[in-house]
Amino acid sequence: MIAECIISLLMTLPTPADSAVKKGKDSVRVYKSNQAVVVYGTGSNNGNSIDAVKQTLNSSDDVISMVQGVTMMRRANFAQEPSIRGLSAGEICVTIDGMKMHSACTDRMDPISAYVEIENMRRLEVNKGATDVTNGQSVGGTMNFVTQHADVSTPLFYRAEGGYESVSNLRRARAEANIATTNERFAVRATTSIKRSNDYWAGNATRINNSGYAKENYLLDAAWRINGSSQLGAMMIADAARNIGYPALIMDASKTMAYIGAMEFKTTGISEQISQMNCKLYWNTVEHTMDDYKRSVDEVRTRVIMPNMYMPMVGTSQTTGLLANATSVAESSLVKLTVDMYMLNANATMRMIPLDNKPEMFLHNLGDITLTNSALAGEYVYQPSAVLSFQTQARFDYTSRFINDASAKRTLESYLNTTIDTRTYFLYSVNAAATWQALEEVSVTAVAARSMRAPTHIENFGYYLYNPMDNSVYIGNPFIKPSVSYQAEVKADYVTEDIALSGAVFMYTIQDYIAGVTFVEADTTNLLFKQAFRRYDNIGSAQLLGAEFNGTVALTESIQARFAAKVQSGKSIRYNESLPFMPPAECDVRLSYKQEGWWAEVGCRFVAAQNSISSVILHEDATKGFAVADMRFGVAVLSHVTVKAGIENILDSLYHEHFSINNLPTRGRNFYASIAYTY
Repeated sequence: MIAECIISLLMTLPTPADSAVKKGKDSVRVYKSNQAVVVYGTGSNNGNSIDAVKQTLNSSDDVISMVQGVTMMRRANFAQEPSIRGLSAGEICVTIDGMKMHSACTDRMDPISAYVEIENMRRLEVNKGATDVTNGQSVGGTMNFVTQHADVSTPLFYRAEGGYESVSNLRRARAEANIATTNERFAVRATTSIKRSNDYWAGNATRINNSGYAKENYLLDAAWRINGSSQLGAMMIADAARNIGYPALIMDASKTMAYIGAMEFKTTGISEQISQMNCKLYWNTVEHTMDDYKRSVDEVRTRVIMPNMYMPMVGTSQTTGLLANATSVAESSLVKLTVDMYMLNANATMRMIPLDNKPEMFLHNLGDITLTNSALAGEYVYQPSAVLSFQTQARFDYTSRFINDASAKRTLESYLNTTIDTRTYFLYSVNAAATWQALEEVSVTAVAARSMRAPTHIENFGYYLYNPMDNSVYIGNPFIKPSVSYQAEVKADYVTEDIALSGAVFMYTIQDYIAGVTFVEADTTNLLFKQAFRRYDNIGSAQLLGAEFNGTVALTESIQARFAAKVQSGKSIRYNESLPFMPPAECDVRLSYKQEGWWAEVGCRFVAAQNSISSVILHEDATKGFAVADMRFGVAVLSHVTVKAGIENILDSLYHEHFSINNLPTRGRNFYASIAYTY
């Protein structure tokens, strides 16, 4: 166990030995913490490897949705937003290589997961609740996209792929290449991805108008091996999306631009006390433009909110940060310290342009907000024997935020009838886990955690934010208290050569849960704002209970069966109702067949009806149950050419997930195919 932790935390630099391993045996670098729920690594023999996932799935959203306990919130045919056990947005922390990044859109139309394409994913780390606080404070969990970097031990690698999906006439092309010098001192990796999509079709041949998009993603990564133990790396991602239709919302995204840059220094074997050290400087920026110019005049004139006017909105976010860690490894223990510092600047504005030539109006939804955060995190792993191990983590954050724009500040102060000063929060989280190897095949892990999450800058300072879920206008609250979560979880694993079974039960109690509270009731006589007005606030305690089970059985050397099942509930104590977006009971079963040169898989997902819904916290409606089946296969037709194809939603069922905004239907029957050349 301790050896696995050492492997993961050292994040070994590429070496000639690594290169030899990659050609033969499994080369997975797993962050094998006691709490990690799912980790995808690299390596030909790992059933959960990203390489294996790439064979069967087409996008990052597909990969994320395969993780048990993770669901995707759909607003369009583009950029679904992940949630962990029904918790999302400020309740979870999503990072790229540990780097903080923030959406520019106040409607969350630009989730961070949209900027990592599948060809750039080396590993996906998902931790639920406060079982890992290294990457941030949260009550819901963390999701970290670990990207593929330039490899100095790979002299030349090239892959190009083209694909098509019938459900939206999607055309996509992607390519990746790695070039290294013969002395294994310098390497460059570059990737590109281009997508063009028309409107998509839901089940029962139902066209979803205004749902097309265009997107490109480019990555350039360089690595310089300074010596045998040290390496310097630099990375840049540019992502551009345009003409994105959002049929579930009142506006579309005409343009989203994102840039992510980082420089990192890694070294090992510094001294007997310090085994490894990393230091990373990073910067990212997002510009998001949404408008209703492509909506019909009739739709704009009769819109439920602010009718008879165009409402173009521009949001920007810029994050600059420092991430550094050092690890010390002893014979039976490990200590890791992390420094995590970042600064966010966020701004969002809206113009109101009447159709009848009245004077134009303007407001700040976010008035040039600055948020700073400084954190220190520590981890200790101790393995006193071969059958017992302990792990504990702690994290301390100090964060401040304030409004820079004087006009926006005065407007919000006048509306709230109070003075708004710099808001500061001190947060601390701690967890502890113990794993007992009861038998050679059986292990049991128990986790206890206490965590906090500060309000987001939007929850603190947002102004006139429309939420289509409950047709309400939201206002920020500078005086919200942080939420505090207490989590208990027990997990058992049974693993043999042919069988792997896992089960977990969990319970959260969240104090000072943050949600919208109505302070002005809806007024149908108000022609401009008929909606209720709600303010973000603490609404008392909430509880989550649930269980998750999954397993893999090798029926023969070629045939494998897999299943995953979950059930969960969440409840507000004050309102005695379900929390919003609680996932319904679900079971997924799959059967795969693999031979040299080709593979095939068939699966079916069964989802129960969700009748436990929120009506006060957020206006939800019940969701019907459904079952949806798919099949996929791939074949190596030549030594360097592979073809894959499949059918999703085979029966063309018309349904929507419980997490679909405004009950937007999920995609219907989809035939897809792709061809790839690898050198």
